[in-house]
Amino acid sequence: MLFFMRWSMIQIGSLVRVKMPGYPNHDCIGLVTDSLEDNDGFNNFEVVFVDDRGWYTDLELEEV
Repeated sequence: MLFFMRWSMIQIGSLVRVKMPGYPNHDCIGLVTDSLEDNDGFNNFEVVFVDDRGWYTDLELEEV
């Protein structure tokens, strides 16, 4: 039996949801407008919501 995993990378223009409970805008859908790679190689994304914006790591987001 083969298992296939959908692998998609978050990029500018992606619709994302904040998946971490307790974070601002948890379960809200937003649009990625900017990205920044830190010294450790992790990506941070600026996400714009209807009435807010914030920076999140790729581990805190899931693509919609």
